[in-house]
Amino acid sequence: MKLKSILLSALAVGASLASFSQCSGLTIEAHEELDGMVGTADLTGYTVYRVYAEMENEDDVLCALYGLIGDDENADGNDLSITSTGDIFQSPFGGTLGAEINKNLGSVPGFEDVIYDSFITINKEDNGSIGLVMSAQTVPDNSTFDNDGFYIDDGAVFATPDAVNTIPVEGRVLVAQITTNGIPTITAGVQTFVNGDLKTEQREQFSATYKDADAPAVSDSAEGFNAYPNPTSNEVTIEYQPKSDKCVYVLYDANGRIADQWTHQANVHRRDLSSLPVGMYHLSIQDGDQIYSESIQVVK
Repeated sequence: MKLKSILLSALAVGASLASFSQCSGLTIEAHEELDGMVGTADLTGYTVYRVYAEMENEDDVLCALYGLIGDDENADGNDLSITSTGDIFQSPFGGTLGAEINKNLGSVPGFEDVIYDSFITINKEDNGSIGLVMSAQTVPDNSTFDNDGFYIDDGAVFATPDAVNTIPVEGRVLVAQITTNGIPTITAGVQTFVNGDLKTEQREQFSATYKDADAPAVSDSAEGFNAYPNPTSNEVTIEYQPKSDKCVYVLYDANGRIADQWTHQANVHRRDLSSLPVGMYHLSIQDGDQIYSESIQVVK
């Protein structure tokens, strides 16, 4: 398909880039809280989240979400990924893409959970959406959204420019639905064409994690919080004086997945990170009602 080739070539080798941002970022919003049985699934404690790309102009076109083309490093922040700190719900009657969701099936007893399926999309939430993107495709073609999330290292979810409609009046494009009992995170490259002009392209990497207004405040660092050596290839020494009787350390990888988790009350302790893949990690200290974070790089 010629238009498919145009899109992938633009992602791989670049095009005439806009000097200003048409997509200003990704936003994750809580859409619906679930409780009890829905169809054949127990969704107690699950929340449906919607992810939106925030656009600048009404006639800008969002054409693709991608993992950096030609990138050889896995889990390095340049990939297309949707993850959660908990379980992600996948209906057996749903699909990877929004256009694969049969909304009429959701009214059939026993199949109601299909409308809460987790999916990735470009503006289309089910097969009955009118006036939106008719379809989206994944490269590689076998990319799937499963209980661990969605991940593409070197590829894209795209709609060819001729199939893409302009953005909704509210200035945002739906790009994913995530039903989970944890905290969702998305990282994606976003390709847009300014005013729908294929000669004026913008590509930018964005990341977003759901932030609950009632969640504890997060600070970049705390006085006396130190982790060294950094970078490290083996052990890391952590200096921190706990302020509560329960101090939890959580290490997240670049895609928001939990790589390690432990508790410790000593002011100084060591943690062996030698088994972790090379990459950038974020160490979070959850101390009572406060959360502190520090970046740690693992090298070999």
